[in-house]
Amino acid sequence: MIFRHSLRFRIILSFALFSILLSVLFALFIHWSVHIIEDAVYWEQLQYEADQYIAALRKNPAAPPPHSVFIQAYMGRENLPSILRQSIGLRGEGVYETRGPFGLGGTEDYSIVVRVLPDRSEFLYIVYNIGLVKNVANWRNMLYRILLGGLVFVILVGVCLGVAISRRVIAPVTQLAACIDHAAPENPPLDLSTRFYQDEVGFLAKAFDNAMARLGDFVEREKQFTRDASHELRTPVAVVKGAVELLTQSPEFQQKSIQRPVQRIARAVNDMERLIQTFLWLARENLEIVPEEQCLVLPLVEQCVEQYQPFLNGKAIAMKLIVEAQPSFPGLPTVFQIAVANLLRNAIHYTTEGAITITVRSDRVVITDTGMGIPAGDLENITSPYVRGKTSQGFGLGLAIVNRLCERFGWRLCIQSHENRGTCAELIFSPYSNQTVSSL
Repeated sequence: MIFRHSLRFRIILSFALFSILLSVLFALFIHWSVHIIEDAVYWEQLQYEADQYIAALRKNPAAPPPHSVFIQAYMGRENLPSILRQSIGLRGEGVYETRGPFGLGGTEDYSIVVRVLPDRSEFLYIVYNIGLVKNVANWRNMLYRILLGGLVFVILVGVCLGVAISRRVIAPVTQLAACIDHAAPENPPLDLSTRFYQDEVGFLAKAFDNAMARLGDFVEREKQFTRDASHELRTPVAVVKGAVELLTQSPEFQQKSIQRPVQRIARAVNDMERLIQTFLWLARENLEIVPEEQCLVLPLVEQCVEQYQPFLNGKAIAMKLIVEAQPSFPGLPTVFQIAVANLLRNAIHYTTEGAITITVRSDRVVITDTGMGIPAGDLENITSPYVRGKTSQGFGLGLAIVNRLCERFGWRLCIQSHENRGTCAELIFSPYSNQTVSSL
């Protein structure tokens, strides 16, 4: 499983994003709070300077105005610097600033308190050079560094918490997955809900228990049907086989007109017996099939060609067998013959004229036809059950059976097709073959 798609990654990412969002909001709040407190401190200091100077004037009219590097006092509007005179205008008593949401405007950052001097008609202007304070103190840069460090710290804490919590949260899910993964198909666990708390994972385990129970009932019904069907099918097959044996012993069997159809019936009965046995093997998922004999490819292919040759009667189709090798491999001849027969039957059914070529090579059997071909949109799902061609009268199971046999016995089925140009099907029985698929 890709980590970035996992639930654990999503939990860690959620904690990290939440930490970033919380840190950014907190930093903005701190910045806004510091700005308000800063303005309040400056205004309070200006008010204090103005009150102290006015009190000193009442005692001594010649008292000097406040003066420092950051604070300047001006008597009368005409004594203000031109930049401040333009900003303050004709405003009366109060506290003002040049910067900020409600500032007076200007290129410099000042806080200004305006007072009326006692027993005089002129204004007192006390100006606080905020920009100079910020440049000298440089405390804002320190504040930003602290906030940035706090942001990184909170993100790291959030990620660590995400990792720790994700492990605890995912642990029951991982345990549930392990219980299901290690369960044998013939003995699925039906007590998962008792191993977990009655939380979300417990509800999921209970749902798995119910699904496993229904699946077990279904599998048991399928097994029962397979046993019953195989038993019931063997009886009529045995009857037909016995009737064929009686026919071969009768005097009428000496007539050549009877021999060929009887022999075909005998071969069909033998094929039905092999089919029943093969389907029983496929129905047993855990049955390990160990081949006890060599599968001679060429004789099996020749039998299929002979068996399906009568289906070409009345069709302008030439069937050709090309032998490039006479391979053999450890396997079940019956199963391999079923796979070849399905591919050959498909080629005959979907070809109305032209040629069908069966080529036996050292590692595969190639069946090429000049039929109607398979549309490109259907080629991907052609081996799925119940996928049929437009003119098919079957159930769409032939290629699905071949594909399942290949999966079971380690073969490969490769199909190339072009609509209205034909199809090339390759049954590769050698697990070590790395040759490319033949092109049409």
